[in-house]
Amino acid sequence: MTKHELGLAVTATPASTIMVAVGMQPRPVVDLVVSGTNHGANVGYVTPVSGTVGAALIAASGLGLGVPAIAVSTDLPGRDPASDASAVQLRRAARVAVRLIAALEAATKGKGPLLPPGVVLNANVPLTERHLGVRICRQGDSGTIGITYQEKQPGRFVPQIRHAPEGQTHTPGSDTAAFRSGYTTIVPLRADYTAEGEILGAMRERLSSALSEP
Repeated sequence: MTKHELGLAVTATPASTIMVAVGMQPRPVVDLVVSGTNHGANVGYVTPVSGTVGAALIAASGLGLGVPAIAVSTDLPGRDPASDASAVQLRRAARVAVRLIAALEAATKGKGPLLPPGVVLNANVPLTERHLGVRICRQGDSGTIGITYQEKQPGRFVPQIRHAPEGQTHTPGSDTAAFRSGYTTIVPLRADYTAEGEILGAMRERLSSALSEP
């Protein structure tokens, strides 16, 4: 961790940066955590393995700061974060994040937190010249990328990021479908991963024999 003019820079995984803030004395007063902008979309099945989303979830949880959080991600031209075109796209994503925060502030009128307790927003800004707007979506069961591991040296495997398989079906109303169409997608997520509703009852019934044993 090093100190700079604007604050502190932490070399760590995204979630670990939140834990650094939790352990600081005096503990900082934080109204909102913005995680990102990540270089690459985090929609659909990629969401659970995203470090960017993970930092936001930790920030909103009891283990973290217990504050509202937004994860922001976007694809970049040629996946080159140093290019001028990528700088334009990152500024576009930053403007989207600012508009989201402004909308939350207007809706809450400065009374209480910007989001309900334990809730975070997963925002993804598409790489397109014709941005169609913003949609609130469900997390999809498809994605825009795939990850495989190749053995580059004996016993040493390296992740390879590739485009999602051709012919993938995107569920209507999902973040992946909307993102592919040119919309910025917003998926509300909970820091509490518990499967609600009928799932709890179904699991109690299915595991009844195990639950009856001491």
